[in-house]
Amino acid sequence: MIKSKIRRLLGSEDFEQCLEIFKLKERHSGITKMSLEKFNNSYKKYFELNERYYVFGFFNDKQLTSWVAIAFFNWHEERSWAIINLLTRNFRNYFKWQDSEIQNLIAHAFNFAEDKYYYIYYYTVTKRIKKVYERQWTKEFSLRYEHITEIEIPPNTIPDDKLFWKLMGEELKSDTVIIKKRILKEEHKK
Repeated sequence: MIKSKIRRLLGSEDFEQCLEIFKLKERHSGITKMSLEKFNNSYKKYFELNERYYVFGFFNDKQLTSWVAIAFFNWHEERSWAIINLLTRNFRNYFKWQDSEIQNLIAHAFNFAEDKYYYIYYYTVTKRIKKVYERQWTKEFSLRYEHITEIEIPPNTIPDDKLFWKLMGEELKSDTVIIKKRILKEEHKK
């Protein structure tokens, strides 16, 4: 029997499957993950249909296998967005963007944001895994975007900027965190 794979917008009925995937690993993106209580409190809004928070998932038959949460915001009069979480059941010892599900979800998130005229993408990465992460950027994304490092935040430090603190999950990190942004080049804007 051929299994069907599908990507779709997730709703409140999918929260429990996302929670299952969240519980599978102790570390996310090279750092200790947030508490279960904080996940429950922080992520409910992503599963309610609204204009700021979205979750897309990839299904194999009826089982959710990976998901991405994205948020849209205006920061210093810039229409910006971020991938807040990206999780999968299909773990490897290292993160690989070329995984078809992950690549599909990331590409969809970028296309979705660009269709909404959000051209500035913020993200965080720990200094420890920065080089690996940067190598994973596919040429498709890398050539279309300017790359800017905003700030390096030392371990166990709360940044002065509210956005940077939110991007860190409003939690102190034991590693140096780098806040970066990518801006879609003019020739690629709609």
